[in-house]
Amino acid sequence: MSKLNQSTIEKLQYYVYLLKDPRNGDVFYVGKGKGNRINSHSLDALIAGTDKSEKIKRIKEITAGNMDLDLVVLRHGLTEKAAFEVEAAAIDLLSGTLTNIMGGHHSDERGMMTLKEIELKYQAEPAVFKHDVLLIKVNKFYTSDITPDDLYFRTRSAWRISQENASKVEVVCAVYRGLIREVYIPETWSSHPVRKDRSEFTGRPADKEIRDLYIDKSVKHLIKKGEQTPFRYIWKKDD
Repeated sequence: MSKLNQSTIEKLQYYVYLLKDPRNGDVFYVGKGKGNRINSHSLDALIAGTDKSEKIKRIKEITAGNMDLDLVVLRHGLTEKAAFEVEAAAIDLLSGTLTNIMGGHHSDERGMMTLKEIELKYQAEPAVFKHDVLLIKVNKFYTSDITPDDLYFRTRSAWRISQENASKVEVVCAVYRGLIREVYIPETWSSHPVRKDRSEFTGRPADKEIRDLYIDKSVKHLIKKGEQTPFRYIWKKDD
């Protein structure tokens, strides 16, 4: 594993790079950095210990076959701010094939969107709730071509949530980037069969009358910036 010399490092400044699998040419990781960051991943895998991330697993598979990672610099000579933006755009574009755990910088706010999503983002009306509702953020899993079955699966399970409280809600809304993308009627809540500390619901898509109240409506006014909790209750009595 070669190291970049100081002269090269100074010329590169901040850069965005790709890790490619030499077995099939697939890009499986996008990163940003400076100095020798691009060369550090094989060493990270070597000393990973209990790290079982998909990125580490892929690197170990490659090096076990006596092969080296294909390292590609996508853009260089960048400021740190520009590197964040290029990295985020690349992650958005390649998201279906990557092992990155986190989305790109500001991807929730300015990431890749269809024109319809742009219109909804800036023109959607705030949701006005007439039911006791549980909002569940599915940002990590949602794509513009997600199937109804997959969206239901991603929304229903598995959450570290109180079944007692969850069982009181009338409606569950799948939320992506602050917009309601689907609406469900939960019928039962139960413990996840494997992850016993988490719960899941079984339900059905809401009838048209209820969907029309909430679908494509904005809940950004209810979500604090930087909030990490993936769900939020909205009780009618709180209106």
